[in-house]
Amino acid sequence: MNINSPLKSIKEVKPLAKAGADEFYCGICGIKLNDRPNSNLFNLKNIEELNDVIIKSHKYNKKVNLVVNRPDLDISSSINLIKKVDNLGVDGVVISNLLLLKKIKKINLRCNINLSVIHPILNPLALSFLTNQFKINKVCLPRHLSLKDISTFYNKNVKIETFILEGMCMNIEGHCGIHK
Repeated sequence: MNINSPLKSIKEVKPLAKAGADEFYCGICGIKLNDRPNSNLFNLKNIEELNDVIIKSHKYNKKVNLVVNRPDLDISSSINLIKKVDNLGVDGVVISNLLLLKKIKKINLRCNINLSVIHPILNPLALSFLTNQFKINKVCLPRHLSLKDISTFYNKNVKIETFILEGMCMNIEGHCGIHK
């Protein structure tokens, strides 16, 4: 089992690491490229804080994933940000946009590519197709799937992740107006 915790401040790294988190995911406030609410309640302050989070997390042997999962994001700005954070040493980027996946496929990134829950993978064939087309390391499955459904998604080439808490949304990820 792997525990992936949200992170909104560098102050959270030490207590969450000591509590058992294996990795963290976060967005950056003011950069409208992630689908997390754009405030300091849910995001790091800036790229400098992300750099500090990466350094501190790596001291605890924990991974950091930057969320760049807004479906309607600006592709050019996203690519520039991903290149920048890759150079900082971020361990992964969480993406939902297929065009962005296609564009970054051509870039030699060191970080992992993780598919966001916002890009719904509704069946194992979709998972196989996307992992064969793109260098995807991990996929976060939609929240509405049962444990029985999730068990059908086994794929030796990709890690499977799910949220343990519902986002209080009755819609299936990627198919509602909230994510547009």
